[in-house]
Amino acid sequence: MNTLKKLQETYIVHPHVDVAIDKIEACINSTVDGGTPRSLMLVGCPGSGKTSLIETVIDTTIVEHEHPEISEESVLLLDTPSPATLKALQSEYFAAMDAHIMDIKTDTESKRTKRIIELIKKKGYRIIINDEIHHFTEKYKNRVESVVCDFYKTLMKQTRCTFILVGKHEAEIIVQTDAQLRRRFLGTARLLRLNKPTATDTQFSDFVAEYNGNCPLKITKFGHDFLCRTYVACDGLPGLYHALIESAIRCNKDGKKITQSDIAKAMDLEFQPSESLSFNPYSVTLPRVTAWLEQTV
Repeated sequence: MNTLKKLQETYIVHPHVDVAIDKIEACINSTVDGGTPRSLMLVGCPGSGKTSLIETVIDTTIVEHEHPEISEESVLLLDTPSPATLKALQSEYFAAMDAHIMDIKTDTESKRTKRIIELIKKKGYRIIINDEIHHFTEKYKNRVESVVCDFYKTLMKQTRCTFILVGKHEAEIIVQTDAQLRRRFLGTARLLRLNKPTATDTQFSDFVAEYNGNCPLKITKFGHDFLCRTYVACDGLPGLYHALIESAIRCNKDGKKITQSDIAKAMDLEFQPSESLSFNPYSVTLPRVTAWLEQTV
């Protein structure tokens, strides 16, 4: 197995992951404990590790679950399409279940919802994970409640499944705008940006040390200055740090220990200015990096 393949199997351990996993496990257990199944909203910035967390839960919590009705086959995974419409989401459900997609011109949304419920029950799904749910907030703004909430309330009531809705932070409005839907949720698990590295706050440096220790290639230890530059480069997000290391491995053609220069070179090759970052943190003076850190929340 080559190094990049091994890297893809390296889990991103976010400091808040334990709390998120506890909530997900509670929701999964609620589907088989005889009570009302509970659902969860999992939110975070792109690169915060949401997808990695879901993969971890499926590979461990679900696969190893002691209840016979909870297994990898009982999980339905699907993405919210973009642009998002209810009909497009319903089509994603049909596709994810390898079912015939009903005609959106001749079949009503209520008929399609009824058919989705029938298929979920027939195939024995207990956990439904819907990623990129924030696409609905981009599409409908203030009409999220009427478009999405009624659909999910019906599915939750009729299927008695646990739903894990995954997306950016703005997706929380989907649950917040409907009291009936909110009561079916255990709450929200938030994967936040890691804290900035300081002499007293070692959250980011601890994450880097743990990740580097699990990396298939050894990485030289970062000094504080380089750690600050790296925090800026990945915007304090675990998933973006993972992507940065992957780029560094591509730059390290000899397969030797990854050095700080490999990481700086990777950033130099792939850096694209954005609204939040207009400079390459490895190519400017440290005072400029420090000033950026002081301005960010």
